Amino acid sequence: MDCAFGTDTAHAVDEYTTVEAIVDNSLVYASLPRAWRDLQGNPR
Repeated sequence: MDCAFGTDTAHAVDEYTTVEAIVDNSLVYASLPRAWRDLQGNPR
């Protein structure tokens, strides 16, 4: 998956990001397994 919160410099030579963007991305990525499971209709 190549989408994320950031500073619009993704894949640039001087790529950087903020701590806030890293936290936001980790929260989204951590929620993906549950979201996938819910979409598949598989109860836990």
